[in-house]
Amino acid sequence: MESKALFMYLLNGLKSSWVLVRIDSYYLLSHMPDSHHLLSDRDFVNKVIWSTALDFSSNPKAMISEGAGLHMKLLFTKCLRILDFVKETESERDMQLQFCVHVLAIIKDRLKNF
Repeated sequence: MESKALFMYLLNGLKSSWVLVRIDSYYLLSHMPDSHHLLSDRDFVNKVIWSTALDFSSNPKAMISEGAGLHMKLLFTKCLRILDFVKETESERDMQLQFCVHVLAIIKDRLKNF
């Protein structure tokens, strides 16, 4: 479970056209320890997982945009402390709120474009 190849395979499974692959990939990723070397790597989390989530969220295909939501859910549950746009505090609830405010700002900005 510590291999980068397996982690990337599961991360890519979040955009699968098959619902069960997305669900099972998310399940396995969400049950990895928070200390997993890729989940605790600031550059990987911000430059790979977060940026992929943003890219996928713009995709018109439902399975890909659902994958964006799963990426964000994974970040929300596992990586709040190392996201660049979330200020680390002792309160988990405060960091969750910062995450939600940031995502809401992105949604509002995208709605302006419509």
